[in-house]
Amino acid sequence: MSGYVYFIKPVGQAGPIKIGHSEYPPYRLASLQTWSPVELEVVSRVEGTRELEKAIHERFAHCHLRGEWFSPDEELVALAEGVRDGRKIEDLIDLKAKTGKLFRRPNTKSPVAKIVGTYKLRVERARQRGGALRGKHMDLSDEVRAILNSAGGYRQDYRELTQDEISTLEAFIEECRNYRKVAA
Repeated sequence: MSGYVYFIKPVGQAGPIKIGHSEYPPYRLASLQTWSPVELEVVSRVEGTRELEKAIHERFAHCHLRGEWFSPDEELVALAEGVRDGRKIEDLIDLKAKTGKLFRRPNTKSPVAKIVGTYKLRVERARQRGGALRGKHMDLSDEVRAILNSAGGYRQDYRELTQDEISTLEAFIEECRNYRKVAA
């Protein structure tokens, strides 16, 4: 995804500096401003991808504070100001000189979370569609409900579904499809 890599900081202060990615940084600034106790400003932005943002994060990992916020390291300040002045990032810093790696963002779903989420969505859609055609409400079986509740989600870590659990969920989805066919 294209867009801009931006540098945001408090007005009149050296930092902290937020290094982020957005298709339209002024909207992102407005969003951040709603919770910030101090006025913020976009120092600079450069056209780039999330990969560029990640490379800059890893280059300045030694300055990492929290989330996408970094201490105003001399080199980071020079980068933000250099970008503002129209200089190319590769002329300002060596992106290959990584100082660490940031952890995955909390809102980035793991592969296991994606699989569990997909099954939860498929089961719910099948249940709703199966019952809608008959004008009745289809309930989840206790077994299906137990699988979905124990698989993770809100305030729970996700866990991998077993093959037996996947078979049970697939059987329920198929049962809902058959329920629809009988109704039609």
